[in-house]
Amino acid sequence: MLFDGGDDPTCKHTCALLLVSGDNIENDEFTSQFGMPPSEAGKAGECSCWRVSSKRLVQSTNAERHIHWLLDQIEGKKQTISDLKRRGCQIDLGCEWQGHSQSDGTGPLLTAETLRRIADFDLNLIFYFQR
Repeated sequence: MLFDGGDDPTCKHTCALLLVSGDNIENDEFTSQFGMPPSEAGKAGECSCWRVSSKRLVQSTNAERHIHWLLDQIEGKKQTISDLKRRGCQIDLGCEWQGHSQSDGTGPLLTAETLRRIADFDLNLIFYFQR
């Protein structure tokens, strides 16, 4: 299902990512725990890496719309996140953001509501700014 949100005129491209990794745990377990398939999954040695992206599912250049969509997908999974963290897994929220070349250098705006939702999941937010 596509989520169509208002656009950010300073943004060329954005998406949100749920980033999950952990040693001695299989990607299938992440899929089972979160109840959704990953956009990407891989393994490097003992470390499994699993991610879900809003890239093809949210059609908006508004970073908040992407973040809210992703948080909606994991609603009800706060205990899962806590349990996986106790097992040594790293779970973060990522946001890719690319501005237009003619923009004034202003990045995305995140409201207090969005920041509260992210904090409520006890997730770090990592921005990936692209040129």
